[in-house]
Amino acid sequence: MSYKRESRERNELRIKNIEETLKHPETLVPDCLDRVLFCPFVAYEKKLKENVDLLKFSKSHDEFLRGLAETKRAIDDDEISFSGLLKTPHGTATYFKKGDTDQYVLAGIQNEKHDVFRMLSFSRIVLSGKSVIYSCGSYYRSTCRNTPPESIFIENVLKEENISFTSHTQTGLPLIGSGDDFIELYIFGEPKLLVGPQSKINTPTKILKYVLCKDPLQIFSFNIDKLSRFSDKGESALFASYIGGGITDLDFFQQVVSRRKSLAKDSGLFLIGAEPFPDINSFLGKIDLSESEKKAISNLWPSGEGIYIDDASPRKLYETLWPEIGEQIVDHLYPGALEKHRDIMKGNPMEILERLDRTLKLEETKEKMQLRSWSVPSGQLADLIVLGITEGSDSLSDYISKMSMKESDSQAVAFCIQELFKLNKSQSWKISSDAAIKGRMISPYVEKIIQNPGQDPDKLFQEISKIIR
Repeated sequence: MSYKRESRERNELRIKNIEETLKHPETLVPDCLDRVLFCPFVAYEKKLKENVDLLKFSKSHDEFLRGLAETKRAIDDDEISFSGLLKTPHGTATYFKKGDTDQYVLAGIQNEKHDVFRMLSFSRIVLSGKSVIYSCGSYYRSTCRNTPPESIFIENVLKEENISFTSHTQTGLPLIGSGDDFIELYIFGEPKLLVGPQSKINTPTKILKYVLCKDPLQIFSFNIDKLSRFSDKGESALFASYIGGGITDLDFFQQVVSRRKSLAKDSGLFLIGAEPFPDINSFLGKIDLSESEKKAISNLWPSGEGIYIDDASPRKLYETLWPEIGEQIVDHLYPGALEKHRDIMKGNPMEILERLDRTLKLEETKEKMQLRSWSVPSGQLADLIVLGITEGSDSLSDYISKMSMKESDSQAVAFCIQELFKLNKSQSWKISSDAAIKGRMISPYVEKIIQNPGQDPDKLFQEISKIIR
């Protein structure tokens, strides 16, 4: 227990605030949402009506009532100079002590204007498991029968914590973030808040700051619709960590869904969103894949294992399959390419397949044409001819934009290709008039090669050596 010493004059404002509270001690008592027989809060209201003499509670066995009497004695002491310091997760509360009342109860009574600290007045009742208190702004309520707070309480908390929210169009519940998926948070079994899965805060701890209870796990529960058929008891441990502040909204959502996806896979079912399929072939038939891709995946996927993807996109499918059979798919679709192009096997699976497909097509075209270069500019021209036949204008523009244009013959090559393929001439400022003339001279040869790539293209290509070195 810590104390600090200050003169009564220094504590004058605090004492004045406490005196105001003691003039109307019933304001400390939260309005009970249940108001049932033997409700302690209703009993307190009755005992504190009108101008009650608080000192008569000095020997009470009730901690709250005795705390009122002790607080009265403490502030009436002209020589009061010590105040206690109560450290809480939400700041340090000060209080005056003049007896043996619980420090939490005293701190609650003497900080009535503080949304969080005022709940401590009834910490003994709460710790006994007999009640829960909600306190934020003008909303100050209690429950003895597990009644959830009204919506205004959640809205008050979100505003107090500067958390932006909207009203969900279908349920009317406050919604943090957006999207089709969300965490649905319940208080005593009643849905109270929707949390978008991209939220990087921990929403339950923000709410719990304004709730005094014995066990948050007895109050809070959740629902995530996504793959809910695969929820299991293991999610309880995740939720406990979440409620305890150990992980963010984003982490909790991802870990729950990841666990469910794993269970879906182990179940042997094939799912796209909520739609099930009887076998892998009908599942793959829903996705835009080539027949060779479908055959490869169907043959390679382990028997007895299921697959889950959010939607019927090839990207989602490959991202799911890749860790397990990615290299086998490559080997099946492009025999021998895996070892030869190991450097390409990095990044997103779809990008890997696209790069492989492009590389192999270029290699195939280059192998068929057998264009033998004799210099840097002729090598550039050979590459551009292969690119033009295999891929078209976009790849040509990209290649030319990265070309070295130091040599006049390189400029001629660029000019020739730009003219033949009608490309954007963004590099034209680098091309001299002499190079442009050479470019026009080689154009007929290049055009014939492109139009008839199967008619001994290298023979024509070698003719160009008479024009560019």
